[in-house]
Amino acid sequence: MINNKVKLNKKDYHPCCNSYLAEVSRKNMVGKSKKQSPERYAKKSNYHALKYDGIDVNKLLTDDQFVVVVPVGKYECTIAFNGVIEELGTMLKMQKHGNEYSANINLQMCIRVLQRTIDNKDILVDCSCPDFVYRFAFFATKFGYKYGKPETRPSKITNPHDDKGSVCKHLLALLSSKRWLVKLATTFNTIVHDHLYEIQDMLGMWDEDAFVNRSGVHSRTTVNRMRQSNAQQKSFDKPMVVDMSDDLDLGESVEETTSKERMLK
Repeated sequence: MINNKVKLNKKDYHPCCNSYLAEVSRKNMVGKSKKQSPERYAKKSNYHALKYDGIDVNKLLTDDQFVVVVPVGKYECTIAFNGVIEELGTMLKMQKHGNEYSANINLQMCIRVLQRTIDNKDILVDCSCPDFVYRFAFFATKFGYKYGKPETRPSKITNPHDDKGSVCKHLLALLSSKRWLVKLATTFNTIVHDHLYEIQDMLGMWDEDAFVNRSGVHSRTTVNRMRQSNAQQKSFDKPMVVDMSDDLDLGESVEETTSKERMLK
């Protein structure tokens, strides 16, 4: 539950995300709003995200914080949660059996990583709409789930007793479902493969067989290893290799070339 006795203090302040930390999950926010403000909760179905590509790459690679800005209606919702890269590493290790990986990083894995993290980690939110700014931002700051600049002005008129729910209908449209994460996972998958070396350093995992690009091609180390193996194999098989490229360039078929070789013998 969202604890109404939570108070602000210096040790709870998180300078990375400019917010005070408390244990507030996605389910906490949705459940409180559904119970205290059923009308607002029902209106969430009228709002949908317009696009899903506003991920803060710098926050992800520097602080392992997944921060996404999603336009919903006329306003912008911000949702942030920590531990996405850490969860990716955990899932990769679960796929390792001996020296082999039963699965590599792909879209399906990225979907599972985002869905597991948003359910298991504390979450921070913000919305640019007046409803959130003047009714929920103060208590969101007080109870540790406000992202961005803390709101110190009490909502004495719009929500004096914190009994109107936890967030606005725009945020509820996102938080009440995880389907929007499926679309965000495509962008997350792209970021992971575009920044493999940074993520490997973050995880302390340098076994590149676990990291493949979007088309499934192996990493640079694996490709070099395969080339060396192929070169060694060719050196062993060299007497058996017949290069017919010159003959074929003259327009002769393989059968014609073979027939001429027999006549010469």
